[in-house]
Amino acid sequence: MNNKTIAILIFSMLTIYTYAQEKRENWDNGNLKSVTNHKDGEKNGMWKTYYENGVLKEYGNYDNGKKHGTWKEYYFNGETKRVRQFNDDVLSRYMSYYINGNLLVTGVFDENEKKHGNWQQFYENRELKLNGDYQHGKKHGAWKYYNSYGVIYKVQNYEDGVEMSKWETNYDAGDESITRDSRYNGNKLDGEWKFYNENGKCIERGNYKNDKKDGKWKYHYANGQIKKVQLMDEGKLMEVLSYFDSKGDSLDKGTLKNGNGTVKNYNSEGIVTVVEYVSGEVIDWDNSMTLNSLAWNVYENESDNEKLINAVKWVKRSIELDKNYYNSDTYAALLYKTGNYKEALIIAQEAIEIAKKTDIDFSVTTKLIKDINIKLKKPIKKRD
Repeated sequence: MNNKTIAILIFSMLTIYTYAQEKRENWDNGNLKSVTNHKDGEKNGMWKTYYENGVLKEYGNYDNGKKHGTWKEYYFNGETKRVRQFNDDVLSRYMSYYINGNLLVTGVFDENEKKHGNWQQFYENRELKLNGDYQHGKKHGAWKYYNSYGVIYKVQNYEDGVEMSKWETNYDAGDESITRDSRYNGNKLDGEWKFYNENGKCIERGNYKNDKKDGKWKYHYANGQIKKVQLMDEGKLMEVLSYFDSKGDSLDKGTLKNGNGTVKNYNSEGIVTVVEYVSGEVIDWDNSMTLNSLAWNVYENESDNEKLINAVKWVKRSIELDKNYYNSDTYAALLYKTGNYKEALIIAQEAIEIAKKTDIDFSVTTKLIKDINIKLKKPIKKRD
């Protein structure tokens, strides 16, 4: 064996050691206990663990020492126990199941692993048990509770984690009637609703339409003074018509009109927070997916340059939080629509490179590049 052959063999062995370090462990009965993989001393690749009876217990992938993608865990009988989604070791989605395989709980997390967005819990017979939203770890809005037959028996209303009001039927006595201050239609909130504080004072009132706030909604301080009047459109905040302090003096309500603009909120100490809305919905500056969706919607439906420039801000923040093919493509498209063709071409090419690495169809971006090149192409001068 010559020196060149020996060198190749040594290099191959080092490569295998560096890139494919799989380790297997067994239970005392001989059944497989675990399969793990490392790369350069870091957890990498597929990891699996097994029950002593040989049934798969859990599996998922590590990427450079961090959990990434889908991780699944099973009961000893082989039924799914829970499913978790990770992004660079950060938990983003969670689902758990009963031992019979039916869904128990499902929900999502923000980038700090705080519950965010819609969460649901189910009975073992698959009927919905409770349904509500979180905003960065705090309950927000209406939380609805159902009996095992699918009938609402309690609604708790939260604002930034604080329970503002509660309505419930005399469920334990089997009374499913609705009080005079609230009603539902087919298990959906409908008609006029009033919410009271613990002292029996009405602090919020307005109409629901098909489970969503609609029309004028009035909010009161504990002393009875009107706090603010808002105009809703099927769950979306379109305008703050008036805003007062606890003494009845007018406050600056913000710029919101037709669902677009800012809303100023005041706490008990008079400290102001400003929230930005688009099409009646809050812009969550910490949610990459939402920001990209809002920006893409503007790209598809708007021609106003000011709105397009705002959309560019949103998608740039989306990229800052989590750069991926989709927000890069949106950024390129907005740059194209605002006339920044050279920069649009660079970003579009970056988007395609990301797509190639993640096996995503990039035909839309390819077409965008053709359109950009047409704009960049200089007209040919005719000879005299």
